[in-house]
Amino acid sequence: MQHPKSYDAIPELPCVVYNGDLITENYHQLKAYLSQRYPRNRLFFALKACYLAPVVAKIVELGCGLEITTTTEHAIASRMGVQGNRIIWNGPAMDTEVLRSIILRQELINIDSPQIFHDLGKTAQELRKRIPAGLRLNPTGQGKFGMAPDQVPEFLSSAGPVDVKGFSIHISRRSVEPQHEMRDKLDFLDAAAAIEKDFNLQLDYIDLGGGLPGSTDFRSDLEPLLERLLAFRYTPELFLEPGAYLVERAATAFSRVIAMKTVGQQQWAILDIGANFLVPLDRSHFTVEPLCKSRAESCLSFGGPFCFDADVIAPTRRSVAVKVGDVVRIGHCGAYTSSMASCFGAAPPPVYWSIGGSVEKVKRDPDSQDLFMRMHGYF
Repeated sequence: MQHPKSYDAIPELPCVVYNGDLITENYHQLKAYLSQRYPRNRLFFALKACYLAPVVAKIVELGCGLEITTTTEHAIASRMGVQGNRIIWNGPAMDTEVLRSIILRQELINIDSPQIFHDLGKTAQELRKRIPAGLRLNPTGQGKFGMAPDQVPEFLSSAGPVDVKGFSIHISRRSVEPQHEMRDKLDFLDAAAAIEKDFNLQLDYIDLGGGLPGSTDFRSDLEPLLERLLAFRYTPELFLEPGAYLVERAATAFSRVIAMKTVGQQQWAILDIGANFLVPLDRSHFTVEPLCKSRAESCLSFGGPFCFDADVIAPTRRSVAVKVGDVVRIGHCGAYTSSMASCFGAAPPPVYWSIGGSVEKVKRDPDSQDLFMRMHGYF
């Protein structure tokens, strides 16, 4: 089966198709740019962006490590054969057993809090090992992740068996204006360079995290940051954690219009897919296009079928032409959707994996209705 480009080629409705060829193209474009501009680089796929087995397998095959936050995500990494310093941990909470395992398996970790710093040092001391680690800094002071840069001297003066070898950045996208995000990242790099100099550190890496746009237009986001990295006394390895960039554009959902309605001055097309897959996050920018464009257009918003105010797919009024029964293509829906899909109202839609001209269904057992009933404890 060829990758769906027309109604006749759509496997079933509703459904979602992930395109492995586009994931490959996205990866190679980013690596080609980095190889030219900053050859000392490593990519860690932010696993939370998509847990689907064929997606993760392809990304690992391309050469990405995995950025993880939980033991469940670590189980996926193990299943994919990813180990050692191809795994990097982030996250605001890790118990001592997890930290012990990280040390023994020689995985990378960015320390998110004073508590983790203390527990990691204590565990390393018990194991009679020194452990290299990064500090996850939050230059804005917004959100629950990371530490303020002014906390760093305290850690460096009481590091014990923890060797600070890197800095990672977190910027809350919920609380920072997009136009200020670059300024905050540059401030982070300036702070990291100053700490390196003041404390005579030799950093192994700077982790700029994720946040790349889900398109090929990443150069304007990276160029000023790469220039600033040249200010470091030593040339640290650059870590990036692209999640959405690799997978957001790589998925397309296909859905049928099941109802049309008008509320006040706003016209709505209701689809047979919604928040059970198209999770309405702040960062979501789903695009909706009808497969047929032969009728007169009108301004419409698109919503899902569930009784949930946030079950809105494309709220912006735009000129499109659809009627009940028409099929639409929903783009830019590959990031965080399958990861956060739920049995809210209905089971998530079936997912297909497309690569090299063929399409295969991603196996889910049991079937969708059985999954829905089991999820909620009926049998």
